[in-house]
Amino acid sequence: MMASGWSANQFSALLGAYRSELGLSESAVTGLFALYVVGLIPGLLVCGPLADRVGRRPVASTALALNLLSTGALMLGAGATGWLWPGRFVTGVSAGALLAAGSAWIKELSSEPYVHLDPRTASTASRRAGLFVSAGFASGGLVAALIARWAGAPMVTAYVPHLLLAAGAGLAALTAPETGTRHRGTHTERHPGVGRLFRRGVLPVAPWVFAAPSVGFVTLPGLVHGGL
Repeated sequence: MMASGWSANQFSALLGAYRSELGLSESAVTGLFALYVVGLIPGLLVCGPLADRVGRRPVASTALALNLLSTGALMLGAGATGWLWPGRFVTGVSAGALLAAGSAWIKELSSEPYVHLDPRTASTASRRAGLFVSAGFASGGLVAALIARWAGAPMVTAYVPHLLLAAGAGLAALTAPETGTRHRGTHTERHPGVGRLFRRGVLPVAPWVFAAPSVGFVTLPGLVHGGL
């Protein structure tokens, strides 16, 4: 989960470098940022039900492998900007898959029978996935910005921490217990009323969770750079 959030925001810290050093236009940078969301949505919508059917580990492990490959493509983008486009799209797909499958997996691993929970603290299990992904969102942009400021070849070296993080997460995924049951059906099939509640209550506001900060990520670096 932390690797998912990290991969999403590490690119944000390099927007200024892509403009100034690679000569990308404002529209190109904005398009690259938006391409992440284009991949994120199908990753979320497809891989959640898929993880219910085939298990958490296959989906999460495949998503982590794609997450690694997407960062590798972004590193290649320092020399050939064409790599940035598939890199950002696959980052979105893999991040969405990790959010969908990983959040359910962590919640299940944090509950009985895998751990013994005090009834007074049992509700923390559902919040752990959110804490991990939030830590990734915060750390990815910060670490990438610090590396970009002080290290050489920032459009390559800023991505190295994520490679290490995703590789470690992949090893952890291979050894973690599988909590899903094959062919048990999707959550909506097992709880028929959930789909309607989701469409009415969650779907209309969920995109703004990403849209609101994304506007800041895209516009503020240019405004700050222009004011310096």
